[in-house]
Amino acid sequence: MISVCILTRDRPDTLSRCLTCLSHQTLAPDEVIVVDNSSAGASQEVAREFGTKLRTIPFQGGLGCQPFMRNEALRAANGDIICFLDDDGFAEPSWLAQIATAFADPAIDGIGGRIIQGIEQDGHQQSPRATFFFSPVRGAMGNFNTLFDAPFPIDHVQGTNMAFRRTALQAIGGWDLNLAGGYASFEEMDVCLGLRRAGRLIRFHPHAVVVHGVNPRAGGMTRELGASPAYARSYARNLAYITLKHCKMTPSTCWAVMFGAPVLNSARCVAPLVAGRRRLALSLPRIGAALGVWLGLAEGFWTYFKARPRGGRPFPPYERCS
Repeated sequence: MISVCILTRDRPDTLSRCLTCLSHQTLAPDEVIVVDNSSAGASQEVAREFGTKLRTIPFQGGLGCQPFMRNEALRAANGDIICFLDDDGFAEPSWLAQIATAFADPAIDGIGGRIIQGIEQDGHQQSPRATFFFSPVRGAMGNFNTLFDAPFPIDHVQGTNMAFRRTALQAIGGWDLNLAGGYASFEEMDVCLGLRRAGRLIRFHPHAVVVHGVNPRAGGMTRELGASPAYARSYARNLAYITLKHCKMTPSTCWAVMFGAPVLNSARCVAPLVAGRRRLALSLPRIGAALGVWLGLAEGFWTYFKARPRGGRPFPPYERCS
């Protein structure tokens, strides 16, 4: 049984398109669950149009509550395989059939599919195994927009196109609520690193394709690090937290989390990318974002030391897939 779970917040138009794409799947989902964090009832009205297989779960929470919403979906879903889409993720007709085919291999516990985002990139990568890994300095590395020929192991997925075995998610306790808040929650990265350090296999499947709408985010948050002090603070906080939680604390990792990442990311705040080059652009919001990076770093350390389990790590540290 396959469950498809969609997180939505005040986007009834894109939610409608997302559900329409699901209704055109060559393999129909056994159930669809919409976790609705909208401020009005428009999303629920859209969801009701799509039949008895669809359930809506109202959820009240602030910006950045994705870990709570994903746990709500996990509790409500009945499927052995649980797939996630964003409300602006538009699945191609063979998407679910490709995921089902991938999970026919019992060794696989997680799947990340291709995400066409903006301009489609059809160039073939020469070395796919050198991509899709976690960096304590840069976070998620890899381009899900690029076409690959065949599946291969990866370390992380993106939330708008991912699927897991229910038993695998339950074994690591679901989604870490310490990552809630802001728009850089890293919650999908955290789950994947938890699965990897437990010895479970995650694979990139290039033929399970979702087109990502890249809609504006609510509350003034943007995807550009220097444009929002709140986003920069959240990004730095959660990057530090998951690095401390999952990575082996070698000298290079300690240097990366304490100096490499905050220096690089604060520089990104005050020197945005313009026409392919970094250019200094000082302004109060950008200086505030750079300071937010260092504040987020301190909060990440504090969150980790409050949350870490007594008696040490429950699993060996994460190691990159090979």
